Amino acid sequence: MTEDELDARIRSLPLAFGVRHFPKGISLLSQISGSERKAMACILLGCLVGKLPAKGIRACRSILDFIYLAQYSTHDDGTLSSMRAALNVWHADRDYFITATVRKDFSIPKFHSLLHYIEAIEFFGTTDNYNTEMFERLHIDFAKNGWRASNRRDEFPQMITWLARQEKISSFATYLAWLESTRKPASLPIVRTFTGQAIQLAKKPQSPRQLLPAIEHNHSANSFTHTLKEFLNDKTMKPTQLLAATLPFNRLDDFQTVTVRPPSEDGMSPARTRVGRVKVLFRLPDKFDDSTLTPSEWPKTCLAYVEWFTTFKPRHEENHDMYSVMVPPRRTNGFAHASIIPLTDIVKRANCFQTSDETMSTPYGHLTMF
Repeated sequence: MTEDELDARIRSLPLAFGVRHFPKGISLLSQISGSERKAMACILLGCLVGKLPAKGIRACRSILDFIYLAQYSTHDDGTLSSMRAALNVWHADRDYFITATVRKDFSIPKFHSLLHYIEAIEFFGTTDNYNTEMFERLHIDFAKNGWRASNRRDEFPQMITWLARQEKISSFATYLAWLESTRKPASLPIVRTFTGQAIQLAKKPQSPRQLLPAIEHNHSANSFTHTLKEFLNDKTMKPTQLLAATLPFNRLDDFQTVTVRPPSEDGMSPARTRVGRVKVLFRLPDKFDDSTLTPSEWPKTCLAYVEWFTTFKPRHEENHDMYSVMVPPRRTNGFAHASIIPLTDIVKRANCFQTSDETMSTPYGHLTMF
């Protein structure tokens, strides 16, 4: 794969929540930051599938597995064993890049340091305890702010004096805090624990009272009205009656953004989830146009219109460890396979990549995906 081919694949990726889009590819980037490298890791493997042979895909997947596992905030024997297995696969398959003349060797200190990660975690704890990122802020506090406080002439003695004063102020503030704590009984801080999901919606919808045809057009959701009829009348009407049924309203509150904090990963598995494309976030009206109240059994919470992909296969693909899903053909009535579900049923973001005839869902999106 050439740089132009990889850039073309990266440019063609659709916009996705939580995933950085590189409109010009990545080959032209210079002085790449850590956040940019993390964003590349989210999309790299999916862009290589179908172009690299199995050995190259396994090498890329294994090193990505190792990188993500190394960032865990807690470890046990199971996660360390997974890191060791990923590292073994990387060493077994990395010679593909030498055969493909991408590199002459792997005599790189960072690659050698991978051999010591597991031992370091066993002796010193997780890597976030000694990550160099924690010291990056000190460059601003000790160098940039000190230089800005100087007169830009013979600045080093001034910066040292400024820094010494800042340390004295910090020490005195610590003393005052201790003195204040001795004057009144210390109160234990309130520890807030969160369970389940947290959903934040705007108090007022960004697009209130939108006409149903406008919602279908703006969100490319041609089956929205029919699916809404199914949702409201599935227990009272036959499928043939739904085609001619009318809704008692023609406007809905349309939300553009929702913040969802994903629940615990415990119990989440492909067998219990399904990938879908969220097209519309909306809320049913409280009153009809004639000011009469809507039925009490109608949901009062925010709902989502979702067009489904096919279900996950029993096993993921062997080389890249991703699951393959496809857009199913439309139903016999011409409408998409779609549902209206409570917003609380959405648990993760799935990062998907388009291949020649199918869509693959990848586990590399973010450490917490929804």
